[in-house]
Amino acid sequence: MRLTQYPLLLLPLLAVYCAHSQPQYLKFTHIGTGAGLSANNVTCILRDDQGFMWVGTRDGLNRYDGYRFTVYRNIPGSAKYQQQFRDLDDP
Repeated sequence: MRLTQYPLLLLPLLAVYCAHSQPQYLKFTHIGTGAGLSANNVTCILRDDQGFMWVGTRDGLNRYDGYRFTVYRNIPGSAKYQQQFRDLDDP
């Protein structure tokens, strides 16, 4: 029997081989306040074009570079804070 005469018999074997070549597990790493995250309650997550993970919490905005967090907190009454809202309100 020549394999070129029965190509449909090879398709199931190829499908089984491809299905078993996929990784069978996923690895998750839980990162919390011990690693530098400002709060454990995460409200949003975004990955930017540079590869940074931005994590929004009620305690601030956290930038994760894969090794450590940089926390950006709101400082009410600061000049930058007031200027940002003034710009957003102007038409």
